[in-house]
Amino acid sequence: MLYRSPLSRSTMPLLALFLGAAAPRADTNTLSFPSEVAVVTVHATVTKDGNPAPDGLSAADFRISENDTPQEVAFFAHEEVPVTYTLLVDVSGSMRGRARLVFEALETFIGTMRPADRASIVLFGTTAKVLQEETGDRQTLLAATDRIPEDFNDGTALYEVLYGHFWDVQARGCAADTGPRRCALVVFSDGKDETSRRAFRAWVLDAARRADLAVYPVAMTRHSAFLERLARETGGRVSYVDHGGELADAYRAISAEVASQYTIGYVPRALPVPGAWHPLRVTVARKGVTVRHRAGYFSPALGAQGSSETAVPKTGR
Repeated sequence: MLYRSPLSRSTMPLLALFLGAAAPRADTNTLSFPSEVAVVTVHATVTKDGNPAPDGLSAADFRISENDTPQEVAFFAHEEVPVTYTLLVDVSGSMRGRARLVFEALETFIGTMRPADRASIVLFGTTAKVLQEETGDRQTLLAATDRIPEDFNDGTALYEVLYGHFWDVQARGCAADTGPRRCALVVFSDGKDETSRRAFRAWVLDAARRADLAVYPVAMTRHSAFLERLARETGGRVSYVDHGGELADAYRAISAEVASQYTIGYVPRALPVPGAWHPLRVTVARKGVTVRHRAGYFSPALGAQGSSETAVPKTGR
């Protein structure tokens, strides 16, 4: 049974924004809900043996719980949609020995993008700089990589840059001119941080959970507990690459996963506590499959709308 929230109509659009759940589109063959119903959406990646699971899953195969309480699936969709990528590229001194791999990584990723996909390129060391604004033109993106300085000698403030990006995403959402579209953050880095003032758990992880943005680190190192945690909490995954030969397979896997995720929606059985963290769990009633999704969501705090306390830090440009 759908839960009809007693919150006012003026409050509900804000709630829908923070839950990552605008009213379902008519062209996705899903249900439509009145504006006073709070719908939580979850994008789930289902894999088997590391590859996207075969088609054929239905809403009846999925189980979803919030705060360990089973929820009723209210709408379900599985369709391939275009993706907007932010390519966050580490050009700090710790990546100096991997500069050639960075250039090859970007060129390979751009080459695997599908016709309707879009991307922007952001460089970072101690600060972030937009190298190329969002575009779907591959040649423009490839030309932008020629403007990346070959001398990687800056410090690293990875936590600061990620924190600013997550808050920026929370403020503007994943924009689409027409039809459904998904957004993902691809981070090219070794995962090292040298100069950030903000701690990962208290600042970056909290901001990542609020952004509802899957992170796919392309880790140019042997192991990074930080990048693995970030991917796990947001529903993405880490790809470890040591040489260019591994790049194409990693990028094809990322593209296939993001484009063909399952979208599940439900109306919470209990009114979400304002400002509280609500852990989520999604499983599939099939043997041998793995499900990845964001770890949960924060419900909006009371009085968040119009509050000066919701000012959003901007990523440096």
